Amino acid sequence: MGKILKFGNDARSLVLDGINELEEAVTCTLGPKGRTVILDSGNGHPIVTKDGVSVAKFIDFSDKYKNIGASFIQEAARKTNAVAGDGTTTATLITSELCKAGHELVSQKFDAVDVKKGFEKAKDAVIEVLNTQKRVISEEDDILHIATISANNDEEIGQFICDAFTHIGEGGIVGAMDAHNRTGKTSITYSNGMEFLKGFFSSSVVNTDMETCCFENPRYLIYGNKVDDFKSIAQIIQMANKNNESLVIIAPYFEDTFQENFITNVEKGYISAVAVVAPGNSRDDINENLGDIAALVGATIIEGKGKDSISIDKFEYKHLGSSESITVARGKTTITGGKGTKEDIDKRVADIKKLIEGSEADETFKTDYELDMLKERIAKLSGGIATIHIGAFSDIEAKEKKDRYEDAINAVNAAIRDGIIAGGGAGLLHAVKTVANSHKPLENPTQEVGFQKFLKIMEMPARRIIESTGKDPGYYAEKIKESDNLSYGFNAKLEEFSDDLYRDGVVDPVKVTEAALSYGTSVAGTFITSSCVITSDVYNCRVSANDPIMSEEVIYE
Repeated sequence: MGKILKFGNDARSLVLDGINELEEAVTCTLGPKGRTVILDSGNGHPIVTKDGVSVAKFIDFSDKYKNIGASFIQEAARKTNAVAGDGTTTATLITSELCKAGHELVSQKFDAVDVKKGFEKAKDAVIEVLNTQKRVISEEDDILHIATISANNDEEIGQFICDAFTHIGEGGIVGAMDAHNRTGKTSITYSNGMEFLKGFFSSSVVNTDMETCCFENPRYLIYGNKVDDFKSIAQIIQMANKNNESLVIIAPYFEDTFQENFITNVEKGYISAVAVVAPGNSRDDINENLGDIAALVGATIIEGKGKDSISIDKFEYKHLGSSESITVARGKTTITGGKGTKEDIDKRVADIKKLIEGSEADETFKTDYELDMLKERIAKLSGGIATIHIGAFSDIEAKEKKDRYEDAINAVNAAIRDGIIAGGGAGLLHAVKTVANSHKPLENPTQEVGFQKFLKIMEMPARRIIESTGKDPGYYAEKIKESDNLSYGFNAKLEEFSDDLYRDGVVDPVKVTEAALSYGTSVAGTFITSSCVITSDVYNCRVSANDPIMSEEVIYE
């Protein structure tokens, strides 16, 4: 089949049609007065959502050129969501407006490369100012406000998320799932301490009516290699018995000969112990999890792979760890009140955070699943896990509410890590004013044109939010920019000016805004520097948002 080639402005115009239509569909959800979008799932059960990334991902045009345009915006929305967990509607708006503005300038014979450089310099300047304006989250009310706004001003969702974060404390994980009840009732469950899905291999250790093995103040033997036979660790078990202490043995694998002798000794009452297989899907996973458990209970790993482990011939009783209690079931183990030192646990958490930060800078380093596992390890070490079970009256409602819960949870996480700015687009308006007042014109006139155009587009989020309330966006945006009060802005929910958006709870995580600017600028720069589109047919194209379309990878700091 022959290829169809389109060049220059004609090519970009065709692609821009898809960008415009996707923007219109997604940005109608922006702000507290935004609207929902109905998605036809094709199975007779439509999805009603106000989640920007869900709308963006759902769009799939039959026209190839439009679909290419949609893929550009989907890329910015997807990457913003991956980094910040929210802000996809803002990313869509900024990206599409930059694409349109860049196309217009290039059509007027401005050099595309210089326009792109102007965009990038303005982006860097705005982000720098945003980081000087941000505030650190300091109160419970801040969490409540951020969660409520991100959930499209649903106060019930905001309160559930606030309760969850307040309960688990710093370092914990909040997640949301369908409660699978259709009564509309939402609830929260908490998991304190470390919990993993491995348990005993024989019911002979059971010592409660709940078919579990429970010990108070047990000691822990963390063994880094498979346990071949009972004799290999018999001396350590005897030491625990002499001290009238129960022993928990955690190792990657227990040979059959060990299991047989261990069960016999437990059944005859010679020892008070339980053996648990270490959690993990691979050898590396197991080693990392053993290290986490050792840090939590204050144990030294015996016969392990790390530099801090020791050989069994150097073992001393002090190398055993301890905790307030442990509960072991057939498929689950819960350690409560680990007695490891704060320094060891903090060091372990810091090491895991470095892996996460490296992955966020280079998305190919870890999969989303692997990142979730790293975050869960942090929660088990330093906080806890809160799971919100979302109640709804129908599957459609459950899906829509889950989207909003996830957006709000991610927004709170981003705000806790990186701080907040005035919401409703006001933070960007104040940043634009600061940049404009301190800016010295660039030597390259085309770059200067791109720079100024970028600043103008940064007003769009505020203008669209104001416009959704029926007010004059031009008048209200200018009034906000005139104020030297960085907390001043427009409260769209109340449809009036506010002299303190932070007090009113109208705030945005700065990371969300930064991600939208970074990825929006990168995608727009790629679009305006493109001069040819080659297709096979104008219909039935499928362009995935995962396809690489950026000329260079954005490294998000």
